[in-house]
Amino acid sequence: MKKILLFCLLTGYSVSFAQTSLVFVFFKDKPNKAAFYANPLSELSQKSLDRRTALGVTLNDQDAPIEPTYITNIQNLGFTVTDYSKWLNGVAVNATPAQIALLQSQTYVNSVESFARNTSGVPKMKNINKWEDLNPNAGKNLTVFDYGSGAQQIDQINLRPLHLAGYTGTGVTIAVIDTGFPNVNTGSAFSRLWNNGHIKGGYDFVTKTTDIYNSSLNIHGTVVLGAIGGFVQDTFVGSAPDADFYLYRSENANIEIPEEELYWIEVAEEADRKGVDLITTSLGYYNFDDPKYNYTYANMNGTTSFIARGAEIAVNKGIFVLFAAGNSGTQPW
Repeated sequence: MKKILLFCLLTGYSVSFAQTSLVFVFFKDKPNKAAFYANPLSELSQKSLDRRTALGVTLNDQDAPIEPTYITNIQNLGFTVTDYSKWLNGVAVNATPAQIALLQSQTYVNSVESFARNTSGVPKMKNINKWEDLNPNAGKNLTVFDYGSGAQQIDQINLRPLHLAGYTGTGVTIAVIDTGFPNVNTGSAFSRLWNNGHIKGGYDFVTKTTDIYNSSLNIHGTVVLGAIGGFVQDTFVGSAPDADFYLYRSENANIEIPEEELYWIEVAEEADRKGVDLITTSLGYYNFDDPKYNYTYANMNGTTSFIARGAEIAVNKGIFVLFAAGNSGTQPW
């Protein structure tokens, strides 16, 4: 009996010691970046390049694709790689302490950073400056809407004068990053967007599919798109009904895992490729299902969390990035 108990204790110790954590593997370089600089359109759309030109943003190594042989090398070490970032120049994998040491020993690896911020366990708690350059036709035509039930949100942020001046989103491309967009492909409030070609595309970075309109998904993304681009004649008008939209899912509303930060960065990179002018997202992370990944208040400094680093880069690419957190206004933070 004593031998059995000792074996169980040692086994439990071994399993806990070898527990994996999500880590980000930063690569040292991008050996083939010269090919990108020679042909930027191989990675970025003309619209993306035009935004940089209008705002005086120069290309840099972040814009170059990640080195595919490095990803292959990581996979050959036995790791599963599903998410990676060219901006951060690395991949996300789950690794044990021994595997982290193995990763750090690779000649092409610069460093390995864990997503985990504590190991003791924390209880889970319940400007674009050149507008005219980007939009030369904006402000030319007066626009009058019957806002209906949308009047309250329009007046709250004083949008009527802008709409009257013709600023209704024409020529502006917006990426909505959220939980999914169920029924946007069939809902009457979005017919005007479809009929005028304003829905430009979308992708689900959680499931790696295009199934963003599935009725089983959380409706928050649909509501956000409706507030911005929804239109029902004489009944409701959104804040930018003539804008173009890319719709992306990066959040699984049923769970809270650190991988979702990487999904968001991947979305932002794709939005940049498409040449979006603005990203709007109602997502933020500090508490996770596994508390070892929780952020403290002090971590919320704009440089610690992965999603904050990704958002900073997006801004530096000339994208206006808007995070909304109104639903959390009454919480302690």
